[in-house]
Amino acid sequence: FDARTWELIEGSPSHLVPAWSGYQMTWSIPMLPKAGASLREGTTGAYNKYFASIAASLVTDGQASSVIRLGWEFNGFWYSWSADSCASCFAAYWRQIVDAMRAVPGARFRFEWAPSAGLAPFPLEAAYPGNAWVDIIGLDIYDEVYHEKNPATRWNDLLRETAGLDWAVGFAASHRKPLALPEW
Repeated sequence: FDARTWELIEGSPSHLVPAWSGYQMTWSIPMLPKAGASLREGTTGAYNKYFASIAASLVTDGQASSVIRLGWEFNGFWYSWSADSCASCFAAYWRQIVDAMRAVPGARFRFEWAPSAGLAPFPLEAAYPGNAWVDIIGLDIYDEVYHEKNPATRWNDLLRETAGLDWAVGFAASHRKPLALPEW
């Protein structure tokens, strides 16, 4: 969804969803617009109305059982919902959003929590909202080589790096959640 403003985030379903009617979809939904909002404010429920509206639009358009990939790559610094400054705020705000979206009649969404591989400026577990609010553990991971490495070395790096594949498999298993690789 478009992350520039609340109006664009909230209005994204009307532009995107009709083209994907009949498909099981995963929608990446921003937790905040680029400016003018904060995770801390989100923990109060101040933005729940936007997510209830998005959920109602998705239900109306036949996407009630979609996967919602909410606030992806939260452990990076490039999105306004970065959990770096307050991981507990990210988790509390996530719970607000999930509760608001699930409260919409007909909603059967599943929610995917997806950090980016290789980054852990804080313990990722501190940003985990809890099993009741997460259905799928995701990991965005890219096999990009910025310097010469042989394939076996690179694969081992992807497995063992901070927030890498080994971590994701173990974290998902410990929470009894399926693992997804939404960006790779």
